Amino acid sequence: MGLVIDQATLRHSYRCSPSVCEYIKGNLGIEIASHRDDSTDIRFLESNNEIQNIFANDATVKLFYKGYKNYSCYSNNWGKSKGLDCYSDVCVVLNRTTFKNFSNGNLSSLKAQTKNKLYVAITRTKGNLYFAEEAKIRKITSK
Repeated sequence: MGLVIDQATLRHSYRCSPSVCEYIKGNLGIEIASHRDDSTDIRFLESNNEIQNIFANDATVKLFYKGYKNYSCYSNNWGKSKGLDCYSDVCVVLNRTTFKNFSNGNLSSLKAQTKNKLYVAITRTKGNLYFAEEAKIRKITSK
């Protein structure tokens, strides 16, 4: 057919900051760069207070692997958020498997489908990126 696949043009994001793109390259092993030149925060939320503050903040979407409707907050699922460009700050909620890989620095070894959904979730942010453990959120919010 004579088709040539362009694998470079769309590698530069207008949505994500350079710091988020570097995080993706370094942790997921996916090539992405940014057209932007600013820096945004990337943090793992450890304390209950930090998690409660983000969970209650409707300006920050919480993206779950699945089951977002089980939580009473501004949220969505990783895969369902694909194509959306309406989020500023994003909190990616890590399920048990993903949290284990996150903690061990092995996000790049996730199954392809999970890694792709995680990539979608991370790349929804225009601003700050937070990570939180779903098990901890469940404990805090069930009180």
